[in-house]
Amino acid sequence: MYPHLTPYGIIMKIERNPVPEITEEMVRRDHEYWSQYSERFIGNWITYETPAREVCDWALRTYLQRDLTGFKGDPAFVRDDNAQKAFSKLRNAIGKSIYSTRINTPAASPQVQQRMIKEAEFALKQAFAFCPYSPETVFNYSQLLATIGRYDEALMVAKTCEIFDADNLGIRNLVEQLEGIQKGAAPTANAQTKARASGPNAEAKAVFDLASAYFSAGQSNQAVDALEVLLTNSSTKPEVFLSLVDGYRQLGRVDKVESALARYTSAEPTRPEGWYDLAAVRIASGLKDSGVESLQKALALSDARLAQDPKAIDLRKQAARDPRLKGILLPK
Repeated sequence: MYPHLTPYGIIMKIERNPVPEITEEMVRRDHEYWSQYSERFIGNWITYETPAREVCDWALRTYLQRDLTGFKGDPAFVRDDNAQKAFSKLRNAIGKSIYSTRINTPAASPQVQQRMIKEAEFALKQAFAFCPYSPETVFNYSQLLATIGRYDEALMVAKTCEIFDADNLGIRNLVEQLEGIQKGAAPTANAQTKARASGPNAEAKAVFDLASAYFSAGQSNQAVDALEVLLTNSSTKPEVFLSLVDGYRQLGRVDKVESALARYTSAEPTRPEGWYDLAAVRIASGLKDSGVESLQKALALSDARLAQDPKAIDLRKQAARDPRLKGILLPK
């Protein structure tokens, strides 16, 4: 559904055909609409440049301490929990479903990708200001910040929510995971560059830790989204794709298992086990033709390996007794 969504006021519009790109004009209209809409609730003070710390401090001062000094919105909104939750949910949906989901679209140019990151952060920043104790908003905002390497800010947002809702185990677990990531990645003001400079393994670990936090909190969709950055990254190492396979299997996402195995076989085309697992997944998913093609590659590579090393695993024998391949005529 995500490719069909476009911003439409306080809600989203479902287009009949997939929308290839969220254009600058679409972004401009949505940005201006919500900037003006925010005026009636909390004031129109959030910009692209407003740091997460300022929003966190504002949230604690306004909602927790009830200090309305300099407050430019409607005091009634500060007292209305239902309104806070409702409008945060609406803005969060746009930030997540329209902007965040398009950040790692394979066809997106660097310019479009940066546009989506910039607007996703703005939208989720507003959603967080509307309701800083909304777990859904906090998870999505923290995920975005962590995904682009700003772990210290992601942790700050999660800790702010924890102050409002100390008994929320999901938020507590998110804080613990982000604390671990922060120590491991040693982020700075430009933590994304720092994480990449420290090597792809550190970056991969940070993403897996974040996905684990989401999974433990029952946020499976957010866990899948967190892993997407590794699945689509051209610099991801082959062994990371195998870890993604295990992660996606735990999440019950067979489609993503297939995608991860496809990336692995592309990176390691001479490893027969990769082609064999890809074949089994494709055949089980009803993709018989492509599955048999992958199986043919796996068995050919396995046969060649056996010719060089008679002690190697014989995938042809394994395939003959594999229940996933039952009824499949094994390629010669």
